Parts: sequence; structure tokens; C-alpha cells
Amino acid sequence: MLTPRHRPSDAAGRERASVVGGALPPAGSGGTYDGMEDRIAKLEDGFARLETGMARLEGAVEGVRHSQSMTLGAVGILAALAIGFGVYMLQRLDTLTGQVNAIPDQINSNMRDITKTLAESITAARASQPPTVIVVPGPGSGSLPTSPQK
Repeated sequence: MLTPRHRPSDAAGRERASVVGGALPPAGSGGTYDGMEDRIAKLEDGFARLETGMARLEGAVEGVRHSQSMTLGAVGILAALAIGFGVYMLQRLDTLTGQVNAIPDQINSNMRDITKTLAESITAARASQPPTVIVVPGPGSGSLPTSPQK
């Protein structure tokens, strides 16, 4: 806005007014409403363009809102799937941990069973046949040992 010190000259003001929308009639030359219909039509045209632009903008905003809600829905679904998969994996991990912790007990049980079976086999073999004696020759004897007599 121009301050009173920088006011354009009267001729410059008329020139600018003619560019903007026509010069105002000089004082005393008729009504001040001369040419107002043109100015009102231009203003109404400007407002119509402004309303059209606002309608486009509102449509674009609605599109963004729709897109945003779809994106949030997709992110929500992905988050739910990730949480579900995480819970499933934690349950599997707990089951696997239980199985791994049971392995040493199984190994100990199997070793006890094998030891028991071997001990029973050795005991049964000793009971059914007499012990075999092997004679080892002493140092200096040059003969081979003979098999035991039955």
C-alpha cells in the first residue's frame, strides 16, 4: 500500500486506474455507479474462478484423504501380520527350546540302557561258558604256550 508521501501523481493514478478497470468519472460528472456493472462482473468472474479452484483443491484433498486411509489400512494389516508371525515364531521357539533341553536327558537314558544291556550280556556270557585262561610265557622260555586242557 502506498503511503501519503509516495502517492503517485494524479496522471499516474488515472493511468493505473484505466489499466485496472477503467478510470473513475471525475467529480460532478454523473453518478459514481457508472461502469460498476463491469467491475462487478469482473469480480464475480474472479470469484467463480476462485470457487472452481477451491472445488478442485477440495477434490484433491479428498483424494489424499482416501489414499491416506488406504495406506494406513495397509500398514495396519501388515503390522497385524508381523505381530501374528512374531507370536507364532515365539511359540515355535519355546517348543524347540523344550525339545533341545530334553536331549541331554534322552542321551543319559540311552547310555544307561546301553550300559545295562552290555552288563547283562557280559554276565550271561560268563555264566554259560567257563572262563578262558591264556598262559603268557615268561621271559626266557622259548616255547609257545599250549592251549588249555579241557
